[in-house]
Amino acid sequence: MLSKDKGIIPFNDFNILEAIKSSVIPVKEKLALAKVVPQMLKQLAACDPRDPVTAAKFDEQNACEYFREHSPKFVEYFLEPCLSLFCGYGEEDYSLAWLLWLVASRLTWGADRWWAFEERGVGQLTRSLGEHLVADEGTKFNFNVIAQQLRVFEDRVEVDVNRHGAVETMITDAAVLAVPGAHVLNLFSGLEQSGPPAERATAKDTRIRNTSRT
Repeated sequence: MLSKDKGIIPFNDFNILEAIKSSVIPVKEKLALAKVVPQMLKQLAACDPRDPVTAAKFDEQNACEYFREHSPKFVEYFLEPCLSLFCGYGEEDYSLAWLLWLVASRLTWGADRWWAFEERGVGQLTRSLGEHLVADEGTKFNFNVIAQQLRVFEDRVEVDVNRHGAVETMITDAAVLAVPGAHVLNLFSGLEQSGPPAERATAKDTRIRNTSRT
């Protein structure tokens, strides 16, 4: 890791134990991090890698804020730069629940590490979803469009997209959007008040109608 004030900071796998051993973490903060480890292990044991909801009770807690209370240097030199580099996430983009769920199993991160480029490491969830959608004849892919608004009804999902300057409304059973996390609330109004979906559906019987042009 390259730091503007510390230069090159060597460490192996990105995990909290490596951070505790790092020379850039003050002794007082190392002790504070060590106290957090048993709490994390207890929660990790309760996490189901196939069910993110198992960590949902921590979803209101910002991950960086939580660890900053115990070790500001850990956030500054390890957590924030690594998640920014590999995921493109800012400090406000991920909760403690998200982080705990990801480190819960090899299914998510791989080889008991917080970050590992391995066959079943980071991205497994996305790859599996992509493979499922590709195999589903009812799924339609739309690339090179800008999602502007998403609305969920009992019998359908509507997505307003901008395609080369023309605004279209896509109507489908379900939709998967690839957008930066910071844009989600703007796209999906009422998200904070909505509960989990009652059921999951594949994107079938997709129709497109022109609604306006810009």
